[in-house]
Amino acid sequence: MKKSGKPTMAKSIALAAGALLASPPALADLDRNNVDEFTLASLGQTQQVDSEFGYSVGAAGDYLLIGAPRYSISGKKAGAVFQVRKTDGALDPTKTEKWYQGKSYPSQFFDGTGNTKVRGGAETGDRFGHAIVGHSRKEFFVGVPGEDIGETKNAGMVNFIGRAGETYCKTIFGQLAKDWTPMDQFHQGMFNIKGKVEAYDNVGAALAIGDFNDDGGIDIAIGAPHEDIGSYDDAGGVNVVMGDVNTDLDYCAEGFTHFNDSAWSQQNLSGDRKEKERFGTALATGDFNGDGTSDLAIGVPRDNWTGNALSSKDNVANAGGVNIVYGKAYDATAVKEGGLGLLGNEWITQNLEGVSGGMESGDYFGAALAAGDFDGDGVDDLAIGVPGEAIGDVKNAGMVHILYGYDGRFSNESSGGLVTGTISGRQANRHASFHQKTKNITGAVEAGDLFGAALAVGDLNDDGIDDLVIGVPGEDLKKNDKNYVDAGTVLVLYGSNGTGLTHNGHQYLDERHFRSDGLPRTGMRYGFSLATGDFNSDGKTDLAVGNASNGKHSLYKFASTSAIAGTVAVIYQD
Repeated sequence: MKKSGKPTMAKSIALAAGALLASPPALADLDRNNVDEFTLASLGQTQQVDSEFGYSVGAAGDYLLIGAPRYSISGKKAGAVFQVRKTDGALDPTKTEKWYQGKSYPSQFFDGTGNTKVRGGAETGDRFGHAIVGHSRKEFFVGVPGEDIGETKNAGMVNFIGRAGETYCKTIFGQLAKDWTPMDQFHQGMFNIKGKVEAYDNVGAALAIGDFNDDGGIDIAIGAPHEDIGSYDDAGGVNVVMGDVNTDLDYCAEGFTHFNDSAWSQQNLSGDRKEKERFGTALATGDFNGDGTSDLAIGVPRDNWTGNALSSKDNVANAGGVNIVYGKAYDATAVKEGGLGLLGNEWITQNLEGVSGGMESGDYFGAALAAGDFDGDGVDDLAIGVPGEAIGDVKNAGMVHILYGYDGRFSNESSGGLVTGTISGRQANRHASFHQKTKNITGAVEAGDLFGAALAVGDLNDDGIDDLVIGVPGEDLKKNDKNYVDAGTVLVLYGSNGTGLTHNGHQYLDERHFRSDGLPRTGMRYGFSLATGDFNSDGKTDLAVGNASNGKHSLYKFASTSAIAGTVAVIYQD
């Protein structure tokens, strides 16, 4: 662990060509002088340059999670997740727990009883840790999209890592049996999980948790972006597994009580499924219509627009889109127990009235998603990354759209949401967009910046309103007349009551702000992954930034650089 913070704003002036450094905004409360940097070596592990350490980051309660999906386990590049725990309220690298498939552990680790282990065996290409999502009980889910199920290659699965406690298995007919085992793996074909085990579905490539029926249980959405839908290869799908407030996600409950697990694709939603669109590449949950239940946003970054007789656009490849599926509260009289449903589902593209930018080939609209209440109205809003967006003639510069949600109970519409009806049709309720040509935004518009390739949400200035973090992993930086290709940066846009996100008072962060030599590093891709959490137990939200170094991504092409070990930086609030 490295406490740093040497360079001041005045000492790290040089940005990408033509960029100007913004003055420190009054509300920018992330402290550049209070940063911890983690590497495999600092966690007491053998350094593995190609482990993709930092490909994913997350928070499980107030612990830091770091995914390394090519980390070597017994000589096999199967992947691992590192859980950095605490001593006296501070992240302590000596208290790091390494998780991988096949690891046995006492469930007292999670204040439970008995013993259990992480399901599956460590095998090359599993990519354990490709995706991570945690919750307040310090338990978490790990995506393993390269997992073979039996002889079926790369079918994919999800591991649950948490307590194994005593639960009771119940149905509508009454109590059946006692169950001691957590539902610690998920793949298609298990119990009520929809779909068949098929090669290269990549189940677990994206994860999100919420409460889609407002019953107090934890529900999980699982992306399978290479799922075949009918005859359409790699059209993509999403599985939703419903938890229960009493039994959580366990074998017994899943086998007998959860009738409302569901599967989603553009076969049952808007958007018209086509080959290789990769529905489910990105996921986010939020309450977009103010009814108290979680809703699900699903990114389809390779969605293709085929046009129609009334459109001047035809065959726009990889333009992208986002499907919104709304939740419904639990109803004790209904067997289906509420949950996600077709009613009111929305399809959002850059062709939607009120959304700027226009639908163009290679935009990858929906490649990253994040939800939060940016304007303080009690209803969640949705941030949509468009990392392939061309700004003028500059390709792959990237941009981010914000669609503001509204509560239908206080409008002329009963449903609410991100899209509203008008006399002329449907349009975004309220919209904003940002890129590096937006007035006062730090940084220059450059080819390959990939502004919006990663997103995260948290209250980063402790004012009670959510803020948005934007990763720009392809940003080139300059220092002392030297160009650092794909060094990467992070931009924080601060929310405000009634207004929402604005370009004023933003904060710009890169490695120069905390490294002792004041220099960025070529090929680090700072901002490749993002997460927020209270990592020093002071009641304030902090930011974790991963880079994964030379980790590959299916959508983006980075400059070819020499291999550098991945790192994760945690930047604390004042």
